[in-house]
Amino acid sequence: MGPLTFTGAAVEPLWRGLDLDVRPGEFLAVLGPNGVGKSTLLGVTLGLRRLTAGRVTATDAIGYIPQQRMFDPDLPMRVRDLVSLSAAHG
Repeated sequence: MGPLTFTGAAVEPLWRGLDLDVRPGEFLAVLGPNGVGKSTLLGVTLGLRRLTAGRVTATDAIGYIPQQRMFDPDLPMRVRDLVSLSAAHG
């Protein structure tokens, strides 16, 4: 079991029966159209939203990069640089 595991997870009516295991060192990108449950999935992962079924286990080693810009838009930074910041801090 990795640092993030969903087993039979559901948040009705958005999704159900979700089985997902993100292993150490893996990255997960959540993509899709509006209204399919991306923000809900992240909310459940961060403990901000409850499941209607199943379970989720997550360690404190989960990193989250929100949509809002936290950096000056003129700051020259590649995605690789941003990811290395999280790796450098645990």
